[in-house]
Amino acid sequence: MKVGFVGVGKLGKDAAEVMAEHYDVIGYDIAGVYTTITMADTLRQACEDRDIIFVALPTPHHPDYDGRYPTSHLPPKDFDYRILTSAISAIDKFVDSSTLIVLISTVLPGTVRREIAPLIKNGRFIYNPYLISQGSVKH
Repeated sequence: MKVGFVGVGKLGKDAAEVMAEHYDVIGYDIAGVYTTITMADTLRQACEDRDIIFVALPTPHHPDYDGRYPTSHLPPKDFDYRILTSAISAIDKFVDSSTLIVLISTVLPGTVRREIAPLIKNGRFIYNPYLISQGSVKH
């Protein structure tokens, strides 16, 4: 099986490295990352001819909600999904109906239904958040 990873950071790196022990894995990340997997130079290279693409991208919170101060008095603010929605739209351009796009970033299910799933026109989509403690993928 040919696997792509878009986002090889805190979540994606360990998951990609473990999968690479058994599968053909290629990763892509806009930041320079040290990893043992093969890294693509472009998003297209990481997505084309892959059976499955795991997406592990950040959904940053508003700076006022970083945990330094109480927030109960502040109005609710959603996470910023622009990085994720932009990447999902781009990934979908490089795949066909045989490609499975798996979102492993933690996003609320309603947000996935409303904002992410409608962006998939060519590939197939699964939402499977990895609810793990960072650094616990490898033993």
